[in-house]
Parts: sequence; C-alpha cells; structure tokens
Amino acid sequence: MLGSPDARVVVAVLRAMPSLPRDVASRELPRLLVDARPGVREAVITAGMMSGINAAWDACRKVVDSRTRVDRTSLVLLALGGDERDLVRLLACTGVEAMREDSLWALGFSGRVEAAEACLEFMGPGPVAALAGESFSAITGLKLEGTFVGGEEEEEPLPPLEEDLSRELEPQPEDALPVPAREAVAAWWKEARKDFARGTRYLRGRAFSLDGLLDELERGPMRRRHMLALELFLRSQGACQLQTRAFTQRQHAGLAQAREMRGRLSASAFPRILGG
Repeated sequence: MLGSPDARVVVAVLRAMPSLPRDVASRELPRLLVDARPGVREAVITAGMMSGINAAWDACRKVVDSRTRVDRTSLVLLALGGDERDLVRLLACTGVEAMREDSLWALGFSGRVEAAEACLEFMGPGPVAALAGESFSAITGLKLEGTFVGGEEEEEPLPPLEEDLSRELEPQPEDALPVPAREAVAAWWKEARKDFARGTRYLRGRAFSLDGLLDELERGPMRRRHMLALELFLRSQGACQLQTRAFTQRQHAGLAQAREMRGRLSASAFPRILGG
C-alpha cells in the first residue's frame, strides 16, 4: 500500500501505523521522504521519527527551512525535540504569513524564553493574538483570565465574495481562546522574566521534566494533549502509546503505565534519541 499511486492511500497508511517495522522503514522511507505528492512527505516525517529513523529528522529540518507551508506536526516536532538552531528556524517561520499560525502554535511546545517573547509580540490586534496568548501561557504558566484578558475584538466583516472564495467561514477551535490583554501580559512578563533562563525549556512555567510532561498529559488543556502524547511516544521509543481519544479509564491506565516506565524515558533532544 505504501507503493500506491494514490497519495491519499499512502498518507492514510502512514498515519494509521504507530511505527513501521525497521526493514520496511529502511526500504520505503528514503523514497517517500522526497515524494512531492501533497501530504506524503509530512506524513512520512512523523512516521519515520516514530520508527526511529534519523533521516526523518533531517527531512523535518529541511522542509521547515523551505519556508513554505508545511504540516503543523513537522513544526511541532522541531519545537518538541530540537536545539537552539531549530528554535531560530521556528522563529523565522513567524515572519511568513502562510506559516504564522502554525509556527506560533509550535512555539508553545518549544518552551523557550525567546518563543514566549515572540508570542508576546503577536498579542496585539490581529487574527493570531489568541493563538499567541495560548502558546505564551503554555510556556510561562500564566493563566489568561481576569485582567490578562482583553475585550472582545470587533468581528471582521466578511470579505467580498469575489475577493476570497477560499476563506474559512466556519468557526474554528481557536475562536474559543481568550484574547490576551497585551499590556497587562507584558507587565507581568517584565516581572516574571527573571525566573526564566534562556536555553531552558519550560512547560506551564516549570523547567521541563518527564514528570512534568506526564502531569501535563493528565491535567493540561485537551487541545495540546495529542502533540504531547506524540512526544511521550518518541521519548519512550514507542513503548508508551497514549491514545488521547480513548475512553478516560484507558487513558488513566496508559498514564499509570508511563509513570511505571519513567526510568526508560529519555529527556534528550530527538536527534540523540534517534541516534543522530
């Protein structure tokens, strides 16, 4: 099925399998990583990393360096397990309008001071303010409520039909996010900044740790759990597969198992886990 001429079949197979057998991955992934069909390269990057193939990490960096719109997961993977150079890559993507929303979302997973400050810059009036606030909160732990929430933004008028037929008019999940009051958040950050060190990854205001990752999976916002479950899978090298859409009892059992396997999880950058 990975050799199907229909790209949709290839993408579906890659997304359906938690990881590929080593011999299949070694044989199929090199050609799929250069496949130009829509969605294939992005799907194989995730599948390759979940299969422990270091070439997938190199491909992830290259696709982000292309500065063209890419699958959101590729950006998040770079944020979750990259180094300082990868953070620079993500920050540069915020300057590309077509990638701005996805790169701001990814920056929240990077947990770095520079990412928080970039998010703060995008909290002014505009369509990405709420998304930037969500990522800032994920890094710093600031709860966007009370004085840290701004007034309702005026609803944008619908564009002329002939101007933008492709514009998404249906409500999006981001529409439910609070819009931050930028000045109040900036004042809080001015005082809190001293408690955050450059070069350290933070998760909800605490220096990143494996215990913190598991706590966030248990108590954190639902919107972010799927990506954090992917991080858990990679850090456990496939041993912990938390199904974030499973029934609650099954998820609690999965988290309990992950805590028992705590000693087998790696907090290293992804290239090191993949042997690169």
